[in-house]
Amino acid sequence: MCIPFRVFGVSAPAAGDLWHGTVCRNVMTDSSGGDKFTCWSPLRSRFLEPENFAAITMHAQSLTPAQASELTAGLNAPYRQTVLAELAAAAAQGEGYVRDLRAATGDPEFGERARALIAQWQQIGQINADAATADIRDVRGALTGVRQLALESYELKFHQLLTELVRD
Repeated sequence: MCIPFRVFGVSAPAAGDLWHGTVCRNVMTDSSGGDKFTCWSPLRSRFLEPENFAAITMHAQSLTPAQASELTAGLNAPYRQTVLAELAAAAAQGEGYVRDLRAATGDPEFGERARALIAQWQQIGQINADAATADIRDVRGALTGVRQLALESYELKFHQLLTELVRD
């Protein structure tokens, strides 16, 4: 992102100049139950807290796109590791459900839904297999519905087992 200094009503700063500021976001989302507020500075209760803004030291040169990408990857590495660990756990959970759901694929009552759930678990498994190069947005997207997918898989597994017991 590039914001021209004229937007702030100032000329370009000199190398070594110290500014204070922050970068914030507010993402409205229904899936998490409300807003998600994040900011770069350690703010306490609202976005407008100049006393808590971070120090920004100006440099003579801007980063090249390659340098910016490398810096971004380094800053995001711990987050990526955490998300990939969650993905690996979800994929392992999915392997267990896929084994159980395969028994229901031939059942006229449960087969269609079992195949759909298996396809979703396999998609998570594929993203996990490609984790080293997967786009973080795809990984987060895959993780978004894992809890609901596990619940539906669990319910179908046991409904099918109970139905099978009653049929016998």
